[in-house]
Amino acid sequence: MSKRKLTDSQIVETQKLYDKGSSYAKVASVFGVTDATVYRWLNPEYRKKKLLYDVERSIVGKEQRQVYRTAYYKENRQKECLYTAEYRKTHLSEKAAHNSARRAMIVGATLGNLAEIVNIYKRAKEAPKIWCYLCGRLIPLGHRHVDHIMPLSKGGQHRPSNLAVACDSCNERKSNKMPEEMGVLL
Repeated sequence: MSKRKLTDSQIVETQKLYDKGSSYAKVASVFGVTDATVYRWLNPEYRKKKLLYDVERSIVGKEQRQVYRTAYYKENRQKECLYTAEYRKTHLSEKAAHNSARRAMIVGATLGNLAEIVNIYKRAKEAPKIWCYLCGRLIPLGHRHVDHIMPLSKGGQHRPSNLAVACDSCNERKSNKMPEEMGVLL
């Protein structure tokens, strides 16, 4: 059984069956839905209350999740940093291989004026005000990444027209996705 919407014709049929004395459970088994679905669709007032409750719960839930995440981050940030540092020490060869492969990919995909590319990285590091091309927020110093709009792993090239400055959180979330996959239209 599933929780889903009923079509208008199914609602009419459901009402007829219920009026003839069938229980919510029997009517639900006919249409392959839960009895709660039948109750919701036969009682518009309940449906409105449930919708308001769900909206309110999602807003409150969002706020509660944010409070929890903030507290968790404060408590566990130092542990995570120590774990990451230890992991990097014990996996030096894998990190070196990854960096080597990435450098080779960049060298093989570099097109255009290298001075322009260097200028983009320099501006990202030193400019007083830069906005993230993904979320549009002002990025503070130390939280700026130069991102390949079309990822190198998906055929993008290391050239000025494919580079943009993003905040660290957006860049990490984007990873090797295309901007469209993130819901960003450029």
